[in-house]
Amino acid sequence: MGELFTMSQSEKQSEATEEANSTSKGPNWKPILAALLILIIGFAAGFTISSSQQVRAKDTHEYRQLERQYNQVKSDLHASQEELDSTKDRLKDAQDDLKDERKDNAKATKEQTEAEQDAARDAAKQAEKTAKEERKAAEKAAKEKQKAAEKAAKEERKAAERAERENRRAQAPSDAQLNELDVVSGGTFCTNEGAQGVSDRSSRRILTCKMASDGNLRWKD
Repeated sequence: MGELFTMSQSEKQSEATEEANSTSKGPNWKPILAALLILIIGFAAGFTISSSQQVRAKDTHEYRQLERQYNQVKSDLHASQEELDSTKDRLKDAQDDLKDERKDNAKATKEQTEAEQDAARDAAKQAEKTAKEERKAAEKAAKEKQKAAEKAAKEERKAAERAERENRRAQAPSDAQLNELDVVSGGTFCTNEGAQGVSDRSSRRILTCKMASDGNLRWKD
């Protein structure tokens, strides 16, 4: 701006000198055109400087705004990345814990199943052993009962035989009574049912005339 002003002053002085020398030739347009030119150039230069300053200021504001936005987005992205990494780590830990828990549950289930199977086998063996012992005890008791029954029956037969012998001895007729009866042979025919006779055997038993299985009366005990 200083150079333009100095140049315009020197041009004005030269134009004034020329104007003084040529007053007889009519009006001189050069000084006017020069002044207009200087005015236009100065206005254009001032406008250009003002516009460039405004553009620079505008660009600087937008740049700073964009830079702030970028830094904010970068910060948010960094925080999001950290949160993502943390979430990923927690997810991995949870997966590992779940895997371990499943392994522990599977192991516990297997052990429980094996224990139940062992208990069932032991119970079955014990039940079989108990049933076998009960069968043996029942068989032994039955044998003992049978033996006792056989012994009692044998003793009853012996007692009955003794009682019968005693009864026979008690009912045995005297020699005088035997002598009054007829001597008969066991199994032979007889005619008077209910009649008695003395056996011709050495036992001298009393025989009675009874109906035999063949429908005839015979001498029988």
